[in-house]
Amino acid sequence: MNVQHTVLIYRGTDEDDVPNGREVVLGNVDFEPLGYADLLGTQSKGPTKLSLRVRSGVVVACDDPGLKPGTRINGDFGEFTTHLTVKTIGLVPGGWLPSGLAALTGATVGFDLCTLATVKKAFKGRSEGASDKDFLDFLNSPGVRINPLFSIIEGTLQRAPTDAEVRALAHRVRGTLQAVLPRAVLVPGSEESVEGAIGLAQESAAGIERERAFLLSVIPLLRKPVAEARKGEVWAAVVDAFQKSDLSRRTLSFFAALSCVVAPQGRNHARGVLKPGTHPYGPKDAYNALADLRQLVLLSNAYALYPDDRIMYCTDDFNFAAFWVGLEPRNFVRTDAGTTFDFTGNHLFPGISEDQWRDVAG
Repeated sequence: MNVQHTVLIYRGTDEDDVPNGREVVLGNVDFEPLGYADLLGTQSKGPTKLSLRVRSGVVVACDDPGLKPGTRINGDFGEFTTHLTVKTIGLVPGGWLPSGLAALTGATVGFDLCTLATVKKAFKGRSEGASDKDFLDFLNSPGVRINPLFSIIEGTLQRAPTDAEVRALAHRVRGTLQAVLPRAVLVPGSEESVEGAIGLAQESAAGIERERAFLLSVIPLLRKPVAEARKGEVWAAVVDAFQKSDLSRRTLSFFAALSCVVAPQGRNHARGVLKPGTHPYGPKDAYNALADLRQLVLLSNAYALYPDDRIMYCTDDFNFAAFWVGLEPRNFVRTDAGTTFDFTGNHLFPGISEDQWRDVAG
């Protein structure tokens, strides 16, 4: 199925739900992002029931002469329910979508390294047309665009990599993608992706060091879940450490630290990202957490710089995905001070006061 012509087909019915022969075929489909409650539903056993709402699409064919091919139809005009399983979660502005929908929407896909291993396992040596009835299967479509930079920049060394180490990882990542998804298009090109990864690693090194110092200063406060009676005290201590750190607003490690303080036990996804209970918690542990969060910074920057492009970051890490989806980030804008975005606090910062909300939002 060529990604450039991947379509949804709507067939009309009469009042008795009997097909009436009318049909409209859509391509370049835009789906409404799914939210936090939908994400929690993926944790149940068996196929995941999801209701996907179509916001727009381009008419490929239609028996109505008033809808000519090439016309974009906008508006919440279609919803369908699927029972495919969801192996990987695709992060998008404002929420998430099953990863394979990138093939339906023409989005460029990035993977974290663990998810790249999942993709390798899913497709290596599998016969043409084989399917596990999972959304991931759609990624095995001709022309799917994959950006290897996300996998390369993550790194594997628990420290800032050298240029030579970035080049070596870039070679392995591109080789894996070309072997298991040979019909995909890797963008940027080989040398561009290497140089881009080296540049990003160098650019983010100083910021990661400042963040690591902040994180190491607050981890002792977060090692155990914070008792209700101490939440105000610990929250204030985290804010004080952040104010001394010279880090910019919208720093994700700051958001994660605050969420560790106030989110409930069963849904404290920030603890799953920062892993403050690790003992002893040292510089390598902090670097690992920040390397994960840097992926979200890279994703946010891409949304701000290329607002008209569709970009999806795929992960198997539920807590990591829930942290993004719980934040519901949207309206990304690039400024001299970095990327800013709007967000909500309902899931990550439940029950906080107005003063505490000002601590978060600035």
